[in-house]
Amino acid sequence: MRNRAAMSLKRPKFRMSMNKVNLYNLSRVILPAYKTRTFFQQKWSAKSLMRTYHGEQVREGQWTRMFSRRLRSVRDKGSRRAKASESDSEVEPTPFMNMTFAPLERRLDVAVFRALFASSVRQARQFVVHGKVKVNGQVMRYSAYLLNPGDMFQVDPDHVMLAMGEKKIPGQGISTRAAQRQYSLEHQDELAAKIAHGQKQRADRLRERGQRRRNRIPTESRLCTNCGENGHFWDQCSSPLKCTICAQDGHDASSCAESGKSTPLADKIRGALAQRRRETIDQWRQSLPAEQRLCTNCGQRGHLWEQCSNPAVCSFCKDEGHNQAGCAKQLALAGGITDTTDPAQIKETLKALQAQAKDVLSSQHDTLPAKQKQNLRTFKRTIRQLLSQAGKDSLLTDSLEAQFQELTHRLKIEKQSSQQGPSSDKADATGAEAAAKVVDPNANILPVDQFNELHRAVMTSRIVTPKPAEAPKQEPWFQVPNEKDLSKPYLTPWQPRAYLSAFAFIPRYLEVNQNACAAVYLRHPVARPGSAEVPTPYPEMVNAAAFAWYLRRR
Repeated sequence: MRNRAAMSLKRPKFRMSMNKVNLYNLSRVILPAYKTRTFFQQKWSAKSLMRTYHGEQVREGQWTRMFSRRLRSVRDKGSRRAKASESDSEVEPTPFMNMTFAPLERRLDVAVFRALFASSVRQARQFVVHGKVKVNGQVMRYSAYLLNPGDMFQVDPDHVMLAMGEKKIPGQGISTRAAQRQYSLEHQDELAAKIAHGQKQRADRLRERGQRRRNRIPTESRLCTNCGENGHFWDQCSSPLKCTICAQDGHDASSCAESGKSTPLADKIRGALAQRRRETIDQWRQSLPAEQRLCTNCGQRGHLWEQCSNPAVCSFCKDEGHNQAGCAKQLALAGGITDTTDPAQIKETLKALQAQAKDVLSSQHDTLPAKQKQNLRTFKRTIRQLLSQAGKDSLLTDSLEAQFQELTHRLKIEKQSSQQGPSSDKADATGAEAAAKVVDPNANILPVDQFNELHRAVMTSRIVTPKPAEAPKQEPWFQVPNEKDLSKPYLTPWQPRAYLSAFAFIPRYLEVNQNACAAVYLRHPVARPGSAEVPTPYPEMVNAAAFAWYLRRR
């Protein structure tokens, strides 16, 4: 049973409920500050705080008549006390004040909640009123019935399993999710219109919010981007609108037809912004202290690479005269397949790829998996074969793209046909398997996805571990459609409700049989040295102040 009015997040109050919001409110409860309050204020605040948990479904006048100043307690026998005194061990004090609300524990609805037959005291009251609770074999419809020692009460098992277990949530079964997907496919236009309407409403709210923010700006602080004067915005300007992109009158930059095109003015603005960005970075680098400056050329601190006295050495190709940022070989590799007509450059690119593969093999020989080592060796061997065939036309092709196509052909890359659908018959699949079995085992076969990852990894000097094939996810057993008993409102097989472990305790004055959903009220709760049998979330000091409030004469 859900009671949103009782579960407030603005003013947290801890209730007799197993709701997750109630558990969160328990961590936010703040005890009253007694040092700065009068005695009356202490009693009032303690009474109001305690009544949010103990008997919040009971009227104050009804509870006042139930209140008893007699606090039941027990103590050990004299022999035990004498034995404790001989051993010089202190006897724990008895928390009498925690028994203030003991009369409420006799109520039938509270006892049903304490026996873990309902998720809240209000739900327990609902079970009683609806005739789902029996006391001594007779249906009892009065939640205020006071139990006597020895009384047995039992609750309908289906209602207990519904209250303390997980419910069937719509969309939790596989068939229901399939129906939802089918509904989405059949109502695409309706769902798209709904999403568009929501986006339009959000845009309108943002526009209104921005307009309100603009209206709060003082008049003297408003700057017009059209005429450059203060006191108004561009949409309130009396001068004709002038576009900053095409330099024409009659419209602004937001509605300019040339906004997406490259114009001299736009190029000039972008160039100025890039220049300003470079100047800002240079100023920041020059403002660094000497101990924080690191030269990327010689690796020493105290200066930048522009101030280095050593000759510039490229960290990519190891040549002198330029740095890595201006390396032509790195730009050619980073750009991937770039068109070129120079056979020498094609050969240099292939040599660079071969050197990169060799460096990766030597530097990561102990960490690379065997499959990736095999792929790298295949990659190197194929490039070496291409370079050795000086008279072959493929080495003198017009573009680097043709060279990589030749590489693909040499490696016998398996193409994954996307046209073949699930309707291909079994004979074709059998023929493909037979063809795959007769392939030469010494051939250099490399799947196309691994080749792409290998090519990318070689150019970045690292190997990317290929993602393993994801196994089909199995649905959790509690999300499989309930085939055992479709008539039950709770989940079958039964599962306990969430956050039950924080509330799963049974007082000592109850004897509960969970299999029969029955319990016996053994005796009235009592206090004993070190503990009291009335569960309460508040300390004894708060209980004492509340007890003092109800001690007044009426």
